[in-house]
Amino acid sequence: MKSSLLLLGEDDVTLNDKTSIDKSMLKIDTVALLVDEEKLRFFSFIRFNHDGCYSWTGKPDNGYGRFWLRGKSIIAHRVAWETWHGPIPDSTVIDHLCRNRSCVNISHMEPVTNAENVL
Repeated sequence: MKSSLLLLGEDDVTLNDKTSIDKSMLKIDTVALLVDEEKLRFFSFIRFNHDGCYSWTGKPDNGYGRFWLRGKSIIAHRVAWETWHGPIPDSTVIDHLCRNRSCVNISHMEPVTNAENVL
């Protein structure tokens, strides 16, 4: 099974024999303030699927990925969103447009109200 469908270029880094990501993704620090080692650990839990989802392979909780960060278990897609987009806006939750709870691909997410999320 192929684990990555990313197009690779000169700015890509290989995390292991099967997974590559763009180096620029490791340099962005926002509210989650993940240091490079934490980002590498975060990416080590991702399986890149043919449908574009980045499925979390770590511990699930009701279908959602969980990431152990600095002594706390945090929902993985929230870590992804806050790391690359900043804080989740007040009165919103992160909706998976792909309907895959384990997906941490930020292009498959958007902030919505809780009422919108349960429709």
